[in-house]
Amino acid sequence: MTDSCFFPALPLVKKRHLNIDITDDVFMTKQILSVAKEVQDFINSGYDYFAKKFLNVKGKHRFDIKQECVAKSAFWVTKKRYAQWIINDGGVKCAKLDVKGLDVVRSNFPPAMRDLMKNVLKMILSNNPKNDVDDIILKFKKEMKTESVQNIALPTGVKNLKQYKAKVMGRFGKSKKLFTDTVKGAPIHIKSAINYNDLLKYFKLNNTEKITGGNKIKWVYLKQNPFNIKTLAFKGYEDPKEIMNFISQYIDHEKLFESALAKKIRMFYKALKWKMPVEKENTLERFF
Repeated sequence: MTDSCFFPALPLVKKRHLNIDITDDVFMTKQILSVAKEVQDFINSGYDYFAKKFLNVKGKHRFDIKQECVAKSAFWVTKKRYAQWIINDGGVKCAKLDVKGLDVVRSNFPPAMRDLMKNVLKMILSNNPKNDVDDIILKFKKEMKTESVQNIALPTGVKNLKQYKAKVMGRFGKSKKLFTDTVKGAPIHIKSAINYNDLLKYFKLNNTEKITGGNKIKWVYLKQNPFNIKTLAFKGYEDPKEIMNFISQYIDHEKLFESALAKKIRMFYKALKWKMPVEKENTLERFF
């Protein structure tokens, strides 16, 4: 079993070296590694005593603590959900973002949003002013409409499509074409996939591969449209232009941002005790 704990070495380094330049990564890393070794050796000697005195273990045991990395800065959202900027990993100099428990950098997050949130984390860890962080978020929100659908759609996998189809197979919307009803509680990405398959029928694209269980898909929210469907999926490859044009015309960027990004941003800002970013235009309008 392994686990990690983190502690600030800066107070000890400052105590031993007055008037030091804490921005000197080379010097600070050397001093922090030295402090970490002292702590490591002291705790390990305690493990030796603990194992012999209380567990009657004579000789070697498996209790061991060792220095892992040096982070220039770190940011905890909640327990076991954090990010840190590492400048030394296992004694090797580096400069990398390390993220644990935050799904904003995982492959099931839209690529464009993943890049944004990585930049947000880097800026927070670099102590950039809140206004600068606000600006890149608001800029992204404003420019989402020009971003590729592939980069902002929500990626996921689907399975067991049939079990979510209602026994009564049909509702006639404004299009007066047949669409599949789903059972109550059907996941939104499943509904999106079923809508895709129904649109293949509507456009008479019989030779196009349907979405089936086990497929990886991407899906988006839609604005009001002729079919009255709220979401729609696509495969991300060999999708017919009829469906991709429909998505481009009716994709709801505002809802996509609120659903996928706003909650993540709010979580970060709450941990920092920041207020959510507000568009300057909206702020100015309040005075008139």
